[in-house]
Amino acid sequence: MSPTAKLKRTFSLLVGSDITIKFLLPNGIIIPLTVNSESTLEEIKVQLWISAAKLPLFDILQSKNDYIFVGVNRETGDEEEFYDINRRLHEIPLLLPYLRVTEIARDTTLLKISNQNAAISSCTGIPHTDIIRACRTNPEVKWARLRLLRVANMHTKALNQTGSDGLIRYLTSASKRELSQSLKVLLQKQTHLTITAWVLDGKDPPEKCRVVLELDKKATVFNALNEILHAQAELARQDCQVKMSYGLPDASNYLLKVCCSQAYLFDLNELLIQYEYIQQSIEHHQHPCLSPILKNDIKQSLHNCLNEYNKNPIYQLNHNNDSSIISSKSTLNTYTNNFDKNNNNSIDLYQQLENFLINHDKFDKCETDECISNIDDNFIDCRSSIDFNKDDDTSAFDVIDSAHTVLLSENCSSKNAEGIQKNLTSPFTLTSDRQQNVSLWELSGFLSIQVCSAQFLVENITSLNSSSTTSLSLSTISFPSSSVHQSNPNLNVVQHTSVHGGAALDGSYVVRVGIFHGSQFLIECQTTKERPGNYLTWREWLNFHILLADLPIATRICVALIRIRKIVDRKNVRFCEYLYGWGNVNLFDHNGFMITGEITLNLWPPSLVQTADESLHPCGTVLGNPNPEFSIQIKIHNPTQGRIRRPTVNCFINAYHTKKFNSSSSQSYSDSHSLKSRNDDHAKSAKVDYSFCTSEIGDVDACLCIESNNNLTTIHNNTYKGDIPLEFVSNKSFQNNTITSSVTNLTNKILESRLREIVNRDPLYELCEQEKDYLWRGRYWCLNNLPSALPWICQVVNWCGRDTLAEFYTLIHQWPQPFSVDIALRLLGAFDLTRSNSNLIDLPNGIKVGASGIADLYIRELAVNSLYNLSDAELSDYLLQLVQALKAETYLDNALTRFILYRALKNPLQIGLRLFWHLRSELHLPDIRLRFSLILEAFCRGCGPMLVLLSRQVTALNRLEALSTRLKELTSEDEQRELFREEMSRTETQHDLQWLPSPLCLSEILGELLIHKCDVKRSKKRPLWLVWTNPDRLAQFHHQNYQLIFKHGDDLRQDMLTLQLLKLMDRIWKEEGMDMCLTSYGCFATGYEMGIIEAVRDSRTVMSIQGERLRSALQIDSSQLYKWLMQHAKQKARQLNHSPLGDNSAYERMIRTFTMSCAGYCVATFILGIRDRHPDNIMVDSTGRLFHIDFGHILDNRKKKFGFTRERVPFVLTKDFITVIARGNSDAGTISTTTNTPPSVIHNTIGGIYGNMYFQEFTDLCGKAYLLLRKHSNLILTLLAMMLPSGLPELTSVCDLEHVRKTLAVEIDNEQEALAYFHHKFNEAYSGAWTTKIDWFSHWMNT
Repeated sequence: MSPTAKLKRTFSLLVGSDITIKFLLPNGIIIPLTVNSESTLEEIKVQLWISAAKLPLFDILQSKNDYIFVGVNRETGDEEEFYDINRRLHEIPLLLPYLRVTEIARDTTLLKISNQNAAISSCTGIPHTDIIRACRTNPEVKWARLRLLRVANMHTKALNQTGSDGLIRYLTSASKRELSQSLKVLLQKQTHLTITAWVLDGKDPPEKCRVVLELDKKATVFNALNEILHAQAELARQDCQVKMSYGLPDASNYLLKVCCSQAYLFDLNELLIQYEYIQQSIEHHQHPCLSPILKNDIKQSLHNCLNEYNKNPIYQLNHNNDSSIISSKSTLNTYTNNFDKNNNNSIDLYQQLENFLINHDKFDKCETDECISNIDDNFIDCRSSIDFNKDDDTSAFDVIDSAHTVLLSENCSSKNAEGIQKNLTSPFTLTSDRQQNVSLWELSGFLSIQVCSAQFLVENITSLNSSSTTSLSLSTISFPSSSVHQSNPNLNVVQHTSVHGGAALDGSYVVRVGIFHGSQFLIECQTTKERPGNYLTWREWLNFHILLADLPIATRICVALIRIRKIVDRKNVRFCEYLYGWGNVNLFDHNGFMITGEITLNLWPPSLVQTADESLHPCGTVLGNPNPEFSIQIKIHNPTQGRIRRPTVNCFINAYHTKKFNSSSSQSYSDSHSLKSRNDDHAKSAKVDYSFCTSEIGDVDACLCIESNNNLTTIHNNTYKGDIPLEFVSNKSFQNNTITSSVTNLTNKILESRLREIVNRDPLYELCEQEKDYLWRGRYWCLNNLPSALPWICQVVNWCGRDTLAEFYTLIHQWPQPFSVDIALRLLGAFDLTRSNSNLIDLPNGIKVGASGIADLYIRELAVNSLYNLSDAELSDYLLQLVQALKAETYLDNALTRFILYRALKNPLQIGLRLFWHLRSELHLPDIRLRFSLILEAFCRGCGPMLVLLSRQVTALNRLEALSTRLKELTSEDEQRELFREEMSRTETQHDLQWLPSPLCLSEILGELLIHKCDVKRSKKRPLWLVWTNPDRLAQFHHQNYQLIFKHGDDLRQDMLTLQLLKLMDRIWKEEGMDMCLTSYGCFATGYEMGIIEAVRDSRTVMSIQGERLRSALQIDSSQLYKWLMQHAKQKARQLNHSPLGDNSAYERMIRTFTMSCAGYCVATFILGIRDRHPDNIMVDSTGRLFHIDFGHILDNRKKKFGFTRERVPFVLTKDFITVIARGNSDAGTISTTTNTPPSVIHNTIGGIYGNMYFQEFTDLCGKAYLLLRKHSNLILTLLAMMLPSGLPELTSVCDLEHVRKTLAVEIDNEQEALAYFHHKFNEAYSGAWTTKIDWFSHWMNT
């Protein structure tokens, strides 16, 4: 798949410009036609037919509706059919100004499929031909696509069976969340739950009337709906002039609607307070506003909405067809017949799908795989599938490959089919011929890899050099000890370099090969001899002294092509390395067979390597580069004549109980580190060189009491014929057994305390050798007493030992499940989190500690299964990190991918929309583009009519991107604003930007554009301020407008990460009973350096508030913010008709809200190291909530001016804030400067600050909030560490997390010492507030 445009367009196709396109008609006539780039294909076709009618041979043409346009895609160089007639000309990626008119397919089914493929390609930005090409050349891609589409198809069936009510619920259901502890405390203070409702009275014509109802705190949705309908009936009875008997309407015909939103409360038996909207209203001291709506009205509204968006039918559902595409003109009406009765079964259907995903391989063993045969013409009906835990030798993938090859031969020309067939016979593809399968454990040889040759693709290099598109950074690495340059240990290495066509053939080159398990070395890497650039043929065997039988499942071969340059100076000779390309390949394919024979690796450029000091990139993709500059041919030795199959997890467990490895197995961790076991003689005799051979487990007899019989029972019932470790089960079952010395050691209080101390460390803590030994010796004790030690134990496992893995898998099978969220995330997290980022391996263990991501497939599957217990609200909090964890998966089809896809399809509003934008925002990265595109395609095919909504959003964002690009070409602000308003006034622009669901929330509909309120902001990236009307019928009583900010040129993923962590901190505080009044607003990165941000209503920046008075703007008067808040407090009191006592209550509530929010953000910005905190990045709303925006600098990355650091305080705490906290007293706090202050006074005044009572409470509040976050430091660090693969500019290595480790004081065990550390930083922030005022004044002068 082509990640970027390799071909340049030969003509200009700007928005609003005229262009001459040459059209080739089926009758052979070529018509040049000048059209506007804003014209749709339908409009162009009308103009073309009018011109064609004046020319000869027009009579042989059919109706214009029987034809489509075909053009050359400039990104792929292939012909592409354009089925979407509403697509505008400038949105088509044409390479040349030529369009061919061809007859549309007669087959109705094929036409529907083509329409859907075009819609998905437009929505995801990925040409459908790219995916098909990848499936043809790589069987794993084809297999993964089938598996993911299977999940999508199953979801479509489940959705179809829910009927019309199910579809409405699928697209408009309100979100839920568990009650927090702070909300429970708040509810306890209330005697009842007050809600407001808008109903229609009995006047003619009826008018909207607001009613206030007091409900029980445990009222259900049904209770609230009945009360509202009863109130409506009473109003109708009172207002009706003719007395009539009004009966209570049937509540089953109504749903409660969230005011000013298209979200509805569907579960009538659910408590009202379980809905997130109700909770947020109570926390903001507001009354929830609901209104009853007839279900039929909701159906009609949704029907009109979808049909308005779906003028060119591309995706419609049918209850009579397994396929999700039909020819009906209505989307909603297809659900109204015969399926309403099935709505009660929707939960059961989703539960069956969830059970299928959790037991995916088990189901595969006994069920057929009903694949989607209608997706495209290149798919076949696959009625058998693979069981990855199956021990037989048959493979359904043989059938798939052979049938697929035949199909390609039929559909392609003989020449193309010959080329494709040649590709399919590569070592990656399993041939259809029967071959003898050999178990990996039957082999006794070592791993040998032959480096054959390398090839420079000069054409690509030349074009790359001429276009100057690659600029690669420089870095330094070192050769390993086994390198060909052993004679020169002081080797200066420059890794990354730009590639120049002619220079690429000069110099000498080597190939480095490493064997990895995740990011961990399994054995020392090997390097070939040097070869000149004009003769890159080695034919050199690299022998790795590691047994084939000991290779783990997730073994990965990493290859790097390196140029060697010799530099001679006066003192010594140096050799510099330039990394020219890298590539990876899994040793075992997705079907469980070892890759052998010759392999061609299309290398990736070094610019994709995030860590600058590495030549090998084990965390990179195993897929080949579709646009390679270099390729390397290697050969993996196969000691047999058959296919080598890896053992399954069940094989390891069975082997452990049958003592299969008693005579030939690898060492335990203890022996590999030469640590003393209970049987010193046995340990000494078992200790051999880990790299060359294997031996018996050193501590088996120390930890196990083995009986002579080998009779086994299943591992599921915890019953064995032979004795097992005392620590493995409860002590009651082994009261009569003799307690050995090892058991005594394991139960020793000292060892127990040390294990607990290790587990309490932060995830980035680097274990020492003694701590590793403690963990391995205490693994069975941790099973029953300390399950949270699992991530640490996984780090010390010897993955190259069959015996160790057999015991480890047996142990993990008994581990308490499900895992906690923290443990599951650590197991799934990003690789390579070791702070000592070294390429050298420390034999014999070869373990890079500190990593929280485990490569083993079985461990990752168990971690994923634990995530099924998360609610959608909780899952949305971690979705950003889980998307990054997808990059660490060994294969394209895996448990994590299926889980995320399933949850996104099940809840598109809360999970699906987020996943769509998370994936789409990283499609520009070439190494993960294919992986993410497969997930996006499956989601789009399974999400039903939501595809129509997504398509509208993508069209709007593409319009905004093109507009923003044009604005940046102008330098004058006046010219930019003039062009902006001109473009926004165009009919085509308004058509794309009006009446669409918000990209941030599908339940919010954006109405008409208020062009006079839209603007171009003065920030560096020129963000667009956009304002829409709220089309809801109750908008006039609540919020009448929607305000969004479109930003192009900034990576908003860093803002998303910061906002997510702030939301997490807010949830932690609330769970502990503290509501710190943090403000959460929407922010999505929707593409490469572009995204959308929600503007918080009724809020202003601190700078705009200070700007109302010159003295405040000059940072002389610090009371302006306090005065502004008091004005709003008085207005709030007048609106609510409060008494003077009520005025004081509104005042106290506003000050309290400001104090809580200020304390929360002081602690949060201190921990996360959020910088660039000028008054334009701090805002306050009308309720008193202070919040921060624009998180372009985090993790203590401070901005500098003329080489000087501008910010010198840990966090912002100016007198403006203190004046509000202290109720108008600007001199509230002072710093204790005396040295003879009694310790009790210092303790009571929190860090030496004393004075105002309210300020004293504020300092106490900050301290409590800090300690609560510190209790959850592991989760915070884990979430940050999982974002390392994202490539964020300020989060590239684990060293960037040192600031958070420091601010959380993870290395301080005593809580009082940690609090004293925070008090010290608090004093620094307070005493250095004058420096912040200087920075603010400087910012005001520069704006």
